[in-house]
Amino acid sequence: FIYIENQYLSSFSVGKALAESLRQSEGPEIVIVLRVDSDWLEEATMGALRARMLSHLREADVYGRLRVYYPEVPGLDGEVLNVHAKVMIADGTFVRIGSSNLSNRSMGVDTECDLAFESSGKKYIENGIFAFQSRLLGEHLGVTTDEAFHSIENEKSLIRGIERLKGPGKTLLP
Repeated sequence: FIYIENQYLSSFSVGKALAESLRQSEGPEIVIVLRVDSDWLEEATMGALRARMLSHLREADVYGRLRVYYPEVPGLDGEVLNVHAKVMIADGTFVRIGSSNLSNRSMGVDTECDLAFESSGKKYIENGIFAFQSRLLGEHLGVTTDEAFHSIENEKSLIRGIERLKGPGKTLLP
């Protein structure tokens, strides 16, 4: 699986790699958590590029392994939660956290504060990465870290684990 939380999604190289993965019969599940809305100027620029990228990814998703969500938080009186994260987790063995958005400009000049960890087969690092992901998903889904952890583990699928935990209140919506 590939789990992504990001403010933007418009990098051509990232989009191309994700689309190639989605076209593979044995490729990964891909879950992307994005902001749902932004101000008019940002929506006209980055929003248009994001919409084009998502359309391209959905077209490439011939095996049904892509889910794109936004966080829903009740009681914000018409406002939405601004996803400002820059996180990517792959297969529970690699995590990247940083300052660079998945946009062409940012991937080229905003990587000075990016950190990446690879488990190199060390189980305790993989457990830490999976616990980090479970905390993120628990926060978005309004459940405990343990509930998120066990849902994904029991379902043996990131997508099915998330879908099982979605509900009223704080949640992730397509």
